[in-house]
Amino acid sequence: TTAGDAVSVEEGELASVDLVVTSRPNPFSANTTLEYSLPAPGSVIVRIVNAQGNVVRTTNTFYQADGRHELAIDRAGLSAGTYFVQVVWNGKMSSHSMVIQ
Repeated sequence: TTAGDAVSVEEGELASVDLVVTSRPNPFSANTTLEYSLPAPGSVIVRIVNAQGNVVRTTNTFYQADGRHELAIDRAGLSAGTYFVQVVWNGKMSSHSMVIQ
């Protein structure tokens, strides 16, 4: 998916999972750190989606071990507003809202 593409998820396409996803600080003005814990190893992709449902940033798919992980997010190219961070792990998704001031 490229920046600006709308994300529509058909019901059942991605199962919700109980991943704990947070960001600190939130709200933020320059950068924030996304923190999440994986219950088991697997493929991960992280997307930032704007309030209109458009993917504005995405990572490549990568493999991560189970446990706690951090990902630095720089606001460069993102205007002030509310965004949703989607962490997709092994086809299951958890989302977290973050606010850019």
